[in-house]
Amino acid sequence: CAGCGSLRGINIKPTSDEMIGFSRHENSDVVLGSHHCPKCETWTSFEIIGGHLRWCESGNEYGSLDPDVPSDIAAVFREAPAAFSSHAYRAAAVICRATVETMLEEKGFKRGKLVSRINAAKRKGAFTDTEVMSVHGSRLIGNRAIHIRHLLYTEDIPLLMSATVQIVNKLATYAP
Repeated sequence: CAGCGSLRGINIKPTSDEMIGFSRHENSDVVLGSHHCPKCETWTSFEIIGGHLRWCESGNEYGSLDPDVPSDIAAVFREAPAAFSSHAYRAAAVICRATVETMLEEKGFKRGKLVSRINAAKRKGAFTDTEVMSVHGSRLIGNRAIHIRHLLYTEDIPLLMSATVQIVNKLATYAP
């Protein structure tokens, strides 16, 4: 495990409780997935190429969530880097959008579409002019990810995950 360093086999059966998912590339010896370690309770992406296991980055390169972020929201966000590492780019973007939306709800911004909630948060002082542009940008990337025929630039996803951490941390410290 990349989280605690414990050594154990990976069960890559689709029904395994330790897996968020995996995919095997057709006509290939590549397997991508995310493993849930029962010892340390962390998710870590992995790849198996030619029978060799490689643990992927833990996701901390996108920033750390503030301890004031509710644990259920933080747990969902932590799936975004795992999705990205597993090449599930749309899933990572949708998770980021959902994380921001849920955090806005947590802070009392529950009425209207997400664009209205973001603007209401700006009016109440939760975001500066510059920050609100980042929030709307992350919303737009998330919206594009939801719609299959819209082009999604995978190089935007790491920036989106970093922006999500900053947005959620800003909301965590916001007192209405």
